Amino acid sequence: MFRHALEAIYNISPRRISAKLDFLKKILGCSESEVCTAVGKFPSILALSEDNLRTEVGFSMKNRLMPWNYVLKVLKTKGLVKKDIEFYGVANMSEKRFTMRFVEHYSVTIPRLEGAYAAACAGQVPPEI
Repeated sequence: MFRHALEAIYNISPRRISAKLDFLKKILGCSESEVCTAVGKFPSILALSEDNLRTEVGFSMKNRLMPWNYVLKVLKTKGLVKKDIEFYGVANMSEKRFTMRFVEHYSVTIPRLEGAYAAACAGQVPPEI
């Protein structure tokens, strides 16, 4: 991991690293400590251009994280998952694991959950459940 961090910052000036961290804070809406944690886990993120970061974050937010957040809100509202479940931990799951654990598992209890999740993943406004 240390080698990857060195490779990521080798050709980047300290001023540019600072600017990239500020950009990440702005686009992700995270605190400095959260951004530093993310960079610590994925140092190669510093090597990406701002356009690539914007594209990747936009895709991830729209097609993955927003639908997942919607599902968790529904499950919390229905009292099926703990209110204090950390989204950060959920966001690190694979698509398959999330779907099995939160969508398929609760589809019997909430029959329209799978359809609402599919709509959210397609960029549509999911129906009220």
